[in-house]
Amino acid sequence: MVTAVLMTAALIVAAGVGSGAQAAMTAPSSAPNGYTLVTKIPLPGPAGHGDWVAYDAGNGYIYVSHHGSNLVVVDPTKNTVVANVESPELKTPDVMTFDANRVYVTAEDAQRIVVISKKDWKIVGSARTKGAAPDGIWLDPGTGRLYVVTNAANQLEVYASGNQPKLIATYPLRPAKPKAGPDVGVLVPAKATLYETDDSLVLALDSKTGQITGVLDTHLPIAENGANKSMVYDPKTNRLWVATTDKQVVILDADMLTEITNPRATEPDDGISLDPGLRLIYAFGGHGFDVYNADTLQHVAYVNTGSAITHTGAVDPVTHRVYAYEGQANVLGVYAQR
Repeated sequence: MVTAVLMTAALIVAAGVGSGAQAAMTAPSSAPNGYTLVTKIPLPGPAGHGDWVAYDAGNGYIYVSHHGSNLVVVDPTKNTVVANVESPELKTPDVMTFDANRVYVTAEDAQRIVVISKKDWKIVGSARTKGAAPDGIWLDPGTGRLYVVTNAANQLEVYASGNQPKLIATYPLRPAKPKAGPDVGVLVPAKATLYETDDSLVLALDSKTGQITGVLDTHLPIAENGANKSMVYDPKTNRLWVATTDKQVVILDADMLTEITNPRATEPDDGISLDPGLRLIYAFGGHGFDVYNADTLQHVAYVNTGSAITHTGAVDPVTHRVYAYEGQANVLGVYAQR
């Protein structure tokens, strides 16, 4: 396999923050790797791990599943927190998906899918998952179905969407007895396929039947927090990009489910995101994020946020700004290309 040459340069950022503040707090700075720190948005509550950051194209907002029992809503036009949805039902929030009116959030320790209204950011309903530790969640807008991966049960659960999601079916994942279990895959409605990672495997599942239609074993070592982590799909090239704990990003052909190459990563990664306009892939892990060219598959930059637990983030495809969750500093760092 071809391994891309790392052309890294670090951006070190001071991490001082105040707890619970709602306003952005850092003046812009720049670094020779081509990225500028725009600001750091303080998040409510204490520092910690958190789980997921997502961009909602419907309203242009950024969602952060915080490590306690809250979902934070950020307005990227003002770089401020506009809502902090907190409830025992949201204990240990993980991943979110959304439609025009609702945000659906998995709550791992509460074993629930929590439904939040976009109108007033209030919880309007919830459903207990069949399996424990729900994690990844996706909504197919064409069918109105929710797909949820439950880690403890190692299965895919399908629900009808709405204020009170209703269970339709459950399907087992592979391997039968995982060491770490599934992580966050990606749903591709145009292919009627859900791609899911589970230990060192990448699975393709038919979203209509739940049947596994393809399996790839990357043979990566399985750490305590897994091997293959989250994925992103690039429709232009029909490629899957898989973040891993092994300091590499695995790139796959989505139809053949075969490995194309595996460029190196600076640190073990967790979250991964695509900027389709600039054709860039961002992989988040450790103290920062790696940047890759989605067309040439080359590593082009590394940005060190100066804060540990920078393991997840998202890209605003309109402004092309990168929003990195910096857990140790308890901020959402905002970065832009110079």
